[in-house]
Amino acid sequence: MFRLPLQLSAAASLLAYFADQQAETRLIIGKIKGDFGIGSRHFYECLRRLSFVEAEYVEAPADNAELPGLDLIAKEPVRSQIYVVSTSFTGQIGPHPDLDLDILSV
Repeated sequence: MFRLPLQLSAAASLLAYFADQQAETRLIIGKIKGDFGIGSRHFYECLRRLSFVEAEYVEAPADNAELPGLDLIAKEPVRSQIYVVSTSFTGQIGPHPDLDLDILSV
């Protein structure tokens, strides 16, 4: 089943919620990190970036696989709440237990 629209909708909903709360957000798509920002201009820029997302087909990860791209987030000096929207990741978080991470499996 093709679930990309569900993932994009979930990501857009999270962005809308935090934009409404005037929270600083950053959208990371794959290995491309966006800038941190706040407000409607940043929100619409994130939605624009989401509109160009294409499905990336990968083999099912092993049960003990690390979340792809997590190393990019772990290197950041600022710690924050991280939401990951995925259809395929079911493995462990990996060697980054200090990250405040929620995985939304759509």
